[in-house]
Amino acid sequence: MKTFVARCSFTDRRQGPGTGRTLEVQGTSMPQAAGRVIRTFWKDLGRKERRDASQGLTVTVLEKKEASIEVD
Repeated sequence: MKTFVARCSFTDRRQGPGTGRTLEVQGTSMPQAAGRVIRTFWKDLGRKERRDASQGLTVTVLEKKEASIEVD
């Protein structure tokens, strides 16, 4: 499994653009990770936040690279 870091954001009626959060998920592919992030993010939103997010949700998914340590 790979680790993906995703940023979900939308324009909130009070706070303005860029409202959202960053999540870290496990998945085998980027589309699978994006689906998991969207479902997790959507569950945590309230009624008014869901309405605002439905107008335009931006999801950015990046694969997290693991640091390799060489042992001699």
